[in-house]
Amino acid sequence: MFQVNFKREIEMKKLLICLLILLTPFLSVSEENNEPLKIFITGSLSPQGMERIGKPISTINKEKILKKHQASLGEVLNGEPGISGTNFGPGASRPIIRGQGKERVRVLENGLENGDVSASSDDHAVTSEPLTTERIDVIRGPSTLMFGGQAIGGVVNVIDGSIAEENIGKDFTGKLNITAGDSASDEFSGSTILQGQAGSLNWYFSGFGRSTNDIEIPGFAESSLLREMEEDEHDDEEDEDHEEEDHEDEEVKDILENSDTESYGFKAGLSHVWDSGFIGFAVKNTGSEYGIPGGHLHMEEEEDEEEEGDVRIDLEQTRIESRGAVHLHQDFLDTVRFGFSFSDYEHKELEGSSVGTLYERESFEGRVLLTHHHEDYLEGGFGLQINYDDLEVTGDEAFIPSTKTFNPAIFLVEDFALNNNLILQLGGRYENSSVDPFQMSSENFNVFSASSGLIWHNNTKEYSTAFNFSYSERAPNATELFADGAHIASQIFEIGNSDIEKEGSLGAEFILRKLTGPTRGSFTAFIQDYSDYINLSARGGEMEGFSVFEYENIDARFWGFEADLKQDLINSKGHLLTLNLGFDSVRARDTNNNQNLPRITPIRTKIGLSYSHDIFNAYLDSIIVEEQDKIAEFELPTDGYALLNAGVNVNLTRNEAQSIELFFRGTNLTNEEARVHTSFLKDQAPLRGRAFFAGLTANF
Repeated sequence: MFQVNFKREIEMKKLLICLLILLTPFLSVSEENNEPLKIFITGSLSPQGMERIGKPISTINKEKILKKHQASLGEVLNGEPGISGTNFGPGASRPIIRGQGKERVRVLENGLENGDVSASSDDHAVTSEPLTTERIDVIRGPSTLMFGGQAIGGVVNVIDGSIAEENIGKDFTGKLNITAGDSASDEFSGSTILQGQAGSLNWYFSGFGRSTNDIEIPGFAESSLLREMEEDEHDDEEDEDHEEEDHEDEEVKDILENSDTESYGFKAGLSHVWDSGFIGFAVKNTGSEYGIPGGHLHMEEEEDEEEEGDVRIDLEQTRIESRGAVHLHQDFLDTVRFGFSFSDYEHKELEGSSVGTLYERESFEGRVLLTHHHEDYLEGGFGLQINYDDLEVTGDEAFIPSTKTFNPAIFLVEDFALNNNLILQLGGRYENSSVDPFQMSSENFNVFSASSGLIWHNNTKEYSTAFNFSYSERAPNATELFADGAHIASQIFEIGNSDIEKEGSLGAEFILRKLTGPTRGSFTAFIQDYSDYINLSARGGEMEGFSVFEYENIDARFWGFEADLKQDLINSKGHLLTLNLGFDSVRARDTNNNQNLPRITPIRTKIGLSYSHDIFNAYLDSIIVEEQDKIAEFELPTDGYALLNAGVNVNLTRNEAQSIELFFRGTNLTNEEARVHTSFLKDQAPLRGRAFFAGLTANF
């Protein structure tokens, strides 16, 4: 094995890659005139090609999900254009889009509320399981019109196919995946998806299980900068040698303690499909127990002695979902679509052997959407949405009150075809947010959003461009309003602010796509200006042994760009070799004080090759993450790193419908120390070291 020493002096390389991504779509013209594939993209009103999509969207298919081989949704999506993760250890990582996460990114399951509490804190896991997911759609940027204020930063929709909208066409079909890993996590995981059709009824069943040990890491758990700071503190002690010796004994090395995970789940669905629509129902049960690396509580024992207790989370969720559509086949009205989800969620935050905090959440979302069209130049829809949350938080370490939240909303979106190549998009939304905490005064907010956009594509639908302009608002949540106490898992003391205002943002973005041919890619530039942005700001002091953070309104600006390119280098006689490039950058500043905002994703570059021929395919890719030294007050900088990954797949049967495929994957092959700047635990918990996985995937 070799070591890759990347000192981040690569400005020229970054510039060249950006220019290549920008210019390559104009260097070759495809001789193919095939129609781009039409699919039902999240946020669209009907199945359509990418040339008509006005938002920057990523679609991650099943093959790519399995290739990433990550246990959490945030890490599956990490590295996609503009997307990173919170990385709270192997058990929990939520997506961050363009530097924004938590309550600004809505995570949906089949277009409806997924019902967990991952948006309230980074240590809370997303309950949607990658192993049984068919596709993930990510809309980057404000998506509040269809999905509400919590989508002011973007939307992640996890699609699993549990409610069939079209007849499956087979009595019985299924998929099986088994994976075993060694060296860095000793993982074993498995999943199965079974489905079939009996008359007009379509049925579905899926199940999964995963177990991982504490992960291996390349060196110390604590970063070198944090260790140096701690050594300086020890130097000030009266008995320097004794203190340093004790400190060295406490340091964690090679194994990241309390990073093991256990998870399981199943989902069953049934749908009835007829000529004019479908209606279906599904139920899911999932559970997980995982540790929070670096999170400790000092618990009192007899005679005032203390011991450290690891922080762990034990969660369980039952979620019910129903969706349907009726095609009206009228001259103007098209379809009525409806759906609802109900979730009963509970998780315990274990501190040693005791329950420090108990979260119990019952949530409901109901949506009705009526779509219409008029000849070939008008397509649109209007709808109603209701969200209700009943969150009960109890325990000695509870830092937010029990709260009930009610959000009714109405929305309208319209597409006007100005000619065969140019589309005007307009939309608006109004919602009311009522936040009612236990034994405290309730807060009420009226929230408005509006957007407009222009989409152009050429006659062959090979190229498309879009300009989008939006105004979006978001109401503060219970944590931002009412938090008051030590958050053990995050190792901070959070203070809410009941006087904070709703936040509003003005956004603009430009999108350029090349959709077909040997060269395919996209480029997006964006800017989003916030008034009354709700920021979790470090105060520099300590309470109960934790650094103090307080929510406040500031003015802020986010800007940057994302680019990706696929260039077929060889496409002859069944051999396909493709170059994959990507680059993204986001900056975020407090415009009142001209200071950087905290925990912002650093600049990232992706370089990779993929090859396929007959029964064989392979890939080699690297993601290069720059150091992040554009930091907020009281925030530590983070070193850059480069991760090298590779994998090989062999199909033993030469048959896609009934196949057995063996795979072998290696991640972080150079055993690089990598710390995620967006994580509160970045200086206590690095990413796992070199790891290898092998397994099989069967379709039958």
